[in-house]
Amino acid sequence: MTMTIGPKRKMEVYAVTNGFSPAPGVFSSWGHVHPLVTGFPKAKHRKFTTVLEAEAHMKDQRLEEYIKIIEEVPEDMAVKQGEKVYYAVANGRSPGIREFYSGDGGTEPKVMKFSGACHKRFPSLMQAEKFIADWVEMYSSVCKELIKQEFSRGFRPLSINGPPIRFIREPERIIVKGSVECMLSEMRI
Repeated sequence: MTMTIGPKRKMEVYAVTNGFSPAPGVFSSWGHVHPLVTGFPKAKHRKFTTVLEAEAHMKDQRLEEYIKIIEEVPEDMAVKQGEKVYYAVANGRSPGIREFYSGDGGTEPKVMKFSGACHKRFPSLMQAEKFIADWVEMYSSVCKELIKQEFSRGFRPLSINGPPIRFIREPERIIVKGSVECMLSEMRI
């Protein structure tokens, strides 16, 4: 017989009233919310247990137009004793999924003292993968919007020779080579 550790996990719904574009919005994944609020001056977000509560909060904040990304979440997301858990690291020293938190190969060393780290524990591999995919999708949207804003302010690439941006995988610091280096220097989210 499997026993649940702690109470049954409630649904998590997030209302973002102030953050990077495409905020404001209501979301069912922290993977969508983290890129919108991390590094944004005076970001405002709040967690609720129902979509209706989050929508009421948006109305209270006088936000009539906002995006809404609500995905089906399994009813019982509680981690059960003796069952495998998955730690998803969407942003950290080494993004990916791990089966334990502590130790050299675990999640903790990948996220501790890492500015902007984003990680969460899940009862299924599928949920952990989805969390990372949500983060990547939203972070990409935020970057695209910031680049569009720079273009609208008159900034242009110094030259276009090959792909517009080449990233080097050294997550301790952002290294951008290529033509849009001047625009991305402010994009540390």
